[in-house]
Amino acid sequence: MEEDQIIVHCEDKDGIAQHFFPMSLLKLHIQLPQCSPTVSARVPATRIVTKPFCFPDFPEGKPSPFFTHTWYPESAHFVRQWWPTVPSVPRLSCTVFLLAEHNSEGHPVNFIIAQHYFDVPVSGGKVVTQGQYQRQRQTELQGDGVILVQNGATHGGHADNTQDAGTGELETFSTPLDRNLEAEEGKPIAKMWFVSNTFEAVCSVEEDEEGDDGAGKCRPLVAIDFGHATWIEYVPQPDGAKTKQLRFVSFPPVVMDENGVTRPKRGEEGTFGLEDETEGRVKTLPIPDELDIDKVETINLDQSQGAILLSVEGGKVFILCYD
Repeated sequence: MEEDQIIVHCEDKDGIAQHFFPMSLLKLHIQLPQCSPTVSARVPATRIVTKPFCFPDFPEGKPSPFFTHTWYPESAHFVRQWWPTVPSVPRLSCTVFLLAEHNSEGHPVNFIIAQHYFDVPVSGGKVVTQGQYQRQRQTELQGDGVILVQNGATHGGHADNTQDAGTGELETFSTPLDRNLEAEEGKPIAKMWFVSNTFEAVCSVEEDEEGDDGAGKCRPLVAIDFGHATWIEYVPQPDGAKTKQLRFVSFPPVVMDENGVTRPKRGEEGTFGLEDETEGRVKTLPIPDELDIDKVETINLDQSQGAILLSVEGGKVFILCYD
């Protein structure tokens, strides 16, 4: 919700799309409550702003997981910044992707984490009409072998009786949110940061939720917060055995400069010293001797407290605080 508009934030494999629905328009289609839920009308967005992702160049010898069919999103997390907004801190949200490479049996074996920031409305975006957006999505989905549904009907199918509230070709209209979006191209919005080194995440098995093979659903022990991620991974040893380690990554923080432009924060050498860095630095975190990492069942991350919370078999919870 922003300036009396509902903004629906969507993400696809290649970019962001935000759909704007003014409350004044939606109120025109309010109906009195009935015994069962009904759809009074299909209301197209009055404005759509799109912005493509800026994908990184992966180091030589490391294949990019973003455009290969062997890698799939295992999960996506949308996280708002938790701290109050002040003049030097931009209002941002971030998306963190856990991408998984699957073996021939369909089980995830390797993982990569990627992250990007976004704001609402998205900075540096391109305003398109509903019709332009639908045609673009139709082309993309047909290329992926997906049947596109439009106005309640598939191509070659039949439409339902729901009334449409627009033609799908509405042009941009003037609101307090309108501004020169292209002028804010300098912001690091939709720029993808990543962890290029693949890792084998430790998974917990949910016995009450079956996977595709009928066995318990495997859930990677991964936790996400704004600009950070932590997980437990297997580390191969010279003798062929595997041990477990608690790992942590911070993605580049952003600040607002004297010109009001949001950019990656410059850090000391060895942290985020370059504004064009694209890779997060992964650290191995120490754990207390009394924590048996082989018995961890869940993991959570509380950035506001600088803490990682690990629950183990038997119901015991460890709260580990780090500087």
